Formats: sequence, structure tokens, C-alpha cells
Amino acid sequence: MADLFTCKLTPLSFQDVDEFLGLSLPEDKRLPESSRIDYKQDLPGDLGDDVAALANTYGGLIFLGIKSDKNRNNVPVQWDGVHLGSDPSVRVSSRILSTVRPRPEFDIGLVGSTNGSIVIVRVKEGSYPPYEYEQGASVRIPIRVNDRNKQASVRDIEALIERRNATKQAAQRAITSLQPESLVSFRTESLPGGGTRDSRDDRVHRMVLVPHRPTRWRLDVKFERQFERWIQGTFPNVRTFSSNFRSGMFYEVREIRYEAKRLYRVWRITSDGALGVARNVDHHGFPGEPIGDIAVDLLFFFRLARVVLEAGASFGRSLFTDVLSSPSTSYLPKFPTPNGLHGYDEIKGVHFPATRPEVLPGTTTWAEELDFHVVEDPVDMSTQVLFDQLRSSWGASIDYDRLLEAVAALDAQSRTANWGRI
Repeated sequence: MADLFTCKLTPLSFQDVDEFLGLSLPEDKRLPESSRIDYKQDLPGDLGDDVAALANTYGGLIFLGIKSDKNRNNVPVQWDGVHLGSDPSVRVSSRILSTVRPRPEFDIGLVGSTNGSIVIVRVKEGSYPPYEYEQGASVRIPIRVNDRNKQASVRDIEALIERRNATKQAAQRAITSLQPESLVSFRTESLPGGGTRDSRDDRVHRMVLVPHRPTRWRLDVKFERQFERWIQGTFPNVRTFSSNFRSGMFYEVREIRYEAKRLYRVWRITSDGALGVARNVDHHGFPGEPIGDIAVDLLFFFRLARVVLEAGASFGRSLFTDVLSSPSTSYLPKFPTPNGLHGYDEIKGVHFPATRPEVLPGTTTWAEELDFHVVEDPVDMSTQVLFDQLRSSWGASIDYDRLLEAVAALDAQSRTANWGRI
């Protein structure tokens, strides 16, 4: 019998669900709702509340298209399935990702039923709680108690924050191996008496990924050339490398745009498999930075991360951190044109205030543990990071579905030959 708590959710058959829940058995033998099992006859508007509650507790399974009866110990009594259009997974994912903060870890499986599909949403116990459910102006922090959700108490929230801090501290210890504080952009400034100097730039987008299981790279010339080929294969708009730097612990490749007098991008890999990429944010200058460039950073970074992880046979979990520093940089709701060459197109559903609210931090950080499948298909993750970072640093008003659509289109377009190449 397939264990739906741990097995791959694709492909699955109705028989797998039947055997796991005991649907063919008498009612008293069927699996009832519990702290880790929830049944929904349809796709509820507050699905995010259930997902957040499970992420804040022990994780669990939500079955859409299965009806339970509270008068019969909340066991399944009907399983006709649900009709969610041509792509149920996207519809369910969008509902979750647009209402739960931070991004919860979940998988989705589909199984054919009598009149539709049974959708299985497997939620993992979150490593960065508390997870909030937001609907309109209403925000709550739910937890799962037996077969019900309830609002977390102050004591519950304190325990969730302690759990989050433990994860964050572990991530910081691992990320230290990459020396991220030196992974920054710089700009070239003229000196009063002549000459120039390199000045550290406070406007930078930095991404770091550290696999749980270290990958032992031999940082020799052969590997350095291989790393450069990986970069050129996953960053289609990269120009020639301007310089490189090596130490006993890491190898670094730099790209400098001399016409802008800036270190444009930096790629760094450590001997134990940690990967980092940083880019100058405001290379466009006035009137601001198109947010599509930030999306490009994320998509290309994950493509490189996938190649590096696959080459090192590291398919387990990784710690991912995204730092967006923009204390004096405005953003524009624009994405690159389909060929990545001729300017930018406005996208709908994203609005920025006229000036950045002073109450918001100029530098925001996203930290999360990722499964390898997120690195393989990073559109949802890239959208969620961009969504949260822009709201946190600039108070942006964003239609999540519109943003997801734009990132998905960008991902597809940027995979075509010669995208973004002059």
C-alpha cells in the first residue's frame, strides 16, 4: 500500500487512495479526519487556512473531492471528486500561495474519480513558522488541534517563533561558509585628485543555496572551467567574464559592465557545494529597476543550482536565502520583452507607492528549506519570493495570479535560443 505521507504523488491511482483511506471498508474502518488528515468536498475559499494550520503543526494531507460526515466520526462518506478546470494543480497552488505567508512546502497529486478528480495536497511541517493565512484585510495564524483548526494563542505563537529561529540559525551557520557579506556589487567612483576607487554598493540582489549534504568539489582549473560553462549554459544573457577569483574555500567568477562602471554579477561556489549569485540592482538608473530583472535573477539562479546539484548527485534538501537590498532604488512593474532584447513591457496587477514607506526596511531577507523538485521547477518559488520581497521592501500591491502568469511566461521565453543575447 502506498503511504501518501511519504510516497511520490505522481502517478497515483484511485486504488492507492482507496487502500490508504479504507474507502472500500465499512465506515468504522475508514481513516477519519485527524490532526494530519482533512477532507473537503470542494475547493474551499479558505484552503490556505487549512494549509497554514498543518504547516504550523505537524504537516498532513488534505483531500479535495472527498466528503466527510461529522455525525459519523468525520470519516469519508462520498468521493465523487471535484471539477477544477483543465489544470487543477495550478488552480489549487495559486489559491494556497496567494493567501499563505511565508511560502508553505506542499505537493499536489491528482487521481481520477467518479465525476472528477480527487486532489491530494500534502503539506509539510513548516521550517519557518508561524505561517499566516491572509484573506483581504483579515490575517490569522491557525494551528491544527485534532480534526479542527483554531487560532494560535500567544504561547503557541511563541513556540512557533522558537521553531523558526532554530531553522534560521542553522541556515545562517551553513551560509557563513559562502562568506556572503563579501558577495556584493561595487561601483567605480572618481577620486577628487584623479583616479578611481571601487565602492561597495548597497543596492544588490543576492541568492545563496546550501545543500544539506555537502558536495565535495575539487577546486582546480578543470572544475573552474566547468563552473564557467555551467554559468554560460544557464544564464543565456551573460556576457564575457571580466575576472575571476579563487581561494582555498571557493571559486568566484565576475562580470563587469564597464560602460556602467559596475560589477554587474558575481557567481561563487564553495568546495562543499554552496552556491551564491549576486547582481547589482539599479544598473538601469532612473527611473528605476524593472522587477522582471529580479525575476530573471531568480529563474536563472535556480537553473544553475539544478545543474550544480545534479552534477554533485545532491538531490536532498537545501537551504535557500534571498536578500534584496534597495534602500534608494525604485522599482517598475515591467518585464523583459519576449526576446529579452528590446526594452520592457508593463505588466498588470503590480503597483508601487510613489515613494517607499519609511517604515519598511531597505533590505529584506527570505530564508527557506527547499526540496530538489522546487529547484527543478522554480516558477512558483520565484514568484513567491518576488511577491513577498517587493511587498516587504516597497509596500507593493500585487495580484499574485498576474505575477505568476508573468513569471511563467518569462521562464518559457528565456529558454528559447538566443534569448537576451546581443
